[in-house]
Amino acid sequence: MLIACHSCARQYDVGNLASGKRIRCTCGELNEVPEPQVRETPMQQCASCGGELSEGELQCKYCSAKVTITERGWGDSCPSCYARMIMDAKFCSACGIAIQPQVTRKSDTSQRCPRCKDDMAVCELPGGHFTECTGCGGVWLEEGSFEGLTTKQEHESAVGSYFSTPERMTAATKTPKLQEVRYLSCPQCGGLMNRKNFAKCSGIIIDWCKGHGYWFDAHELEQILEFVSTGGLEKSRQREIESQNVELRLAQERARKAQRIAARESHRTMGFPAHRRANQGILPTLFGSILGGFFD
Repeated sequence: MLIACHSCARQYDVGNLASGKRIRCTCGELNEVPEPQVRETPMQQCASCGGELSEGELQCKYCSAKVTITERGWGDSCPSCYARMIMDAKFCSACGIAIQPQVTRKSDTSQRCPRCKDDMAVCELPGGHFTECTGCGGVWLEEGSFEGLTTKQEHESAVGSYFSTPERMTAATKTPKLQEVRYLSCPQCGGLMNRKNFAKCSGIIIDWCKGHGYWFDAHELEQILEFVSTGGLEKSRQREIESQNVELRLAQERARKAQRIAARESHRTMGFPAHRRANQGILPTLFGSILGGFFD
């Protein structure tokens, strides 16, 4: 079954998702899978090239494709007008819309959404995959996958490109942050995940289970990719270096102060310096020798 995004008209094959489940489009819009709708097809456009057909025509005069259903059989319903389409149609024979389903494929998984407890689906892209909630649209990424996305090279990978389209970035800026503070369970092991401010300064609080992965509420991943692409990580590292330098200078100053205190303490406990103590012993001896000379 094909559906079209009600915002940008991109098409998705959702035949493996039940009606009522939701799928997030590349543009960021969350679309609900409707009940299947099918209507009879008026043969007005060629299913192969989209050319206009004359009534009763059995072969397209533009591309010579067969028009009869008997030759080709039925396929999906049109994602726009819900008319039955001929098998492997490139255009709807009723409304003429081009049939161009997105390459993202979604398959069921046993994992449950940590936020809304709805079903999760694995979304496969050419060159990558991620797991998405079919209810709230949250995203689960394995630990290595997310850490790779934060590097410049992987930021332009299949998953990175999918989540960083201009439409998704725009949608992310319009999404209010969740006010509820709640520790979520890891979809993989069931344990409570840690909460942390990404890069310590982004203001984006993400949920993390060490060794398993990261959970992102709807549009949080787009916000992080925006933070990374605008140099947020470099600024965070620079702040960290500056903080370490300040801490080093303070440690050095504390060490110098401790040395000065130790020196004063040593001076106090040992009395006069050694050369003055030596002089004090020599003077009485000399004075005694001189007086002794007078009485010899």
